[in-house]
Amino acid sequence: MDAAVLVVAANEECPRPQTAEHLAAADLMNLGRYVVIQNKVDLVSEEDARKSYLDIRTFTQGTGAERSPVIPISAQLGYNVDVVCQYIVEQVPEPEHNLSLPPLLNVIRSFDVNKPGAPFEELKGAVMGGVLESGLLRIGQRIEIRPGLIRAKEDGSRYYQPLYSRVVSLLSDTNPLTHAIPGGLIGVGTLLDPSLGKNDGLVGQVVGVEGSLPEVFQEVEVKYRLFRRLIGTAEGEKVEEMKAKENVLLHVGGNSAVGVVTAVKAKTHRLIIKLTHMPICAREDQRVAFSRHAGKDHWRLVGFGRLTRNCRRMPRAAAADPLLDPSPTAL
Repeated sequence: MDAAVLVVAANEECPRPQTAEHLAAADLMNLGRYVVIQNKVDLVSEEDARKSYLDIRTFTQGTGAERSPVIPISAQLGYNVDVVCQYIVEQVPEPEHNLSLPPLLNVIRSFDVNKPGAPFEELKGAVMGGVLESGLLRIGQRIEIRPGLIRAKEDGSRYYQPLYSRVVSLLSDTNPLTHAIPGGLIGVGTLLDPSLGKNDGLVGQVVGVEGSLPEVFQEVEVKYRLFRRLIGTAEGEKVEEMKAKENVLLHVGGNSAVGVVTAVKAKTHRLIIKLTHMPICAREDQRVAFSRHAGKDHWRLVGFGRLTRNCRRMPRAAAADPLLDPSPTAL
C-alpha cells in the first residue's frame, strides 16, 4: 500500500491491543507514510481530548508514525474529514512504481458474485480482490494463479496445479478500469469457475503473467528476529525464544499459512517451518512475519524476518489440466 490511516478513538484507552499489532505490522513493511486520526472527539471533554492526544503521541514514538500529524475528527458528524482528505492529497507523497516489471498481485479476498438460480449463460467467473505489488494489469491479459489447487498422490505426497485465466474486468471500488497500477485495492474479474472464489477460497494466491511468478514452497527457512515484548497485551510480557514442534502462522504477502517449527537455529537466528496445510508462493529474501499460537483460535504477532535460499519447493503438476488451463495449447 502507498500509505496507511491509523485511527484511534479519543474515548478509549490508547493503544488498544489490535491497534498496536496493526501498527507493528505496517512498520514491518517499511510503510513509513501514515496519517493518524483521533476520532470521536465529540464524545469527550477538551481535557480528555488533550490527554488522548498525548497518549497517541507516546504510542507512536519510535514507529513510522512518529512524525505524522494527529488530526482530531468526528467521523459521525463530519468534522475535519475534509482536512484528512486534503492532507492525504497534498502531503502524502506518492511512491514511484516500476510499471515495467511483470504484474504481481496478492489476493486477500475472493468472491462468487452470481446470485442463486442465475442462468448458465449469465454466470460470471470468480472475482479476486487484492493489492498489485508491481507492474501493470490489463483487461484481456492472460494470467497464472499460484499455487492454485493442491493435489495429493497415492503415496500421500502433494503437488500444486496452477490455475489459468484471463482478466475480464478490473474495478477500483465501483469504478471500472482498463488497467490497474500499484497503490490501493482492486477487484479482478476472471473466467475461473465461480465456486473457486466462493467464501474467500482464493485468498493467499499470487497472480501474475504466466512464467513470471515466484516458486511455491512447502517448507521454508526464515532468518528471523523476535519482538522483545508481546505486542497488543496490557502486560507487555516478554517474547520467549521459538521452540521446535511449535505451531506458527506465517504471514507472506496476502497469505497466512499454518505451519510447525521443525528446527530452531538460535545462534544464526534461523527457523525451519514446515507448512502443514497450504504452501506459499513467494520469492527468496521476501519479508515475512509470524505469529505464535495463543489459545483457541488466537494468534499473536511475535516476530519477523526474510525467507532464505534454503526453502524447499513443492513439486508442480507434470502437465496442464485442460479444465484448469483454457489456453489453446492446453486444449
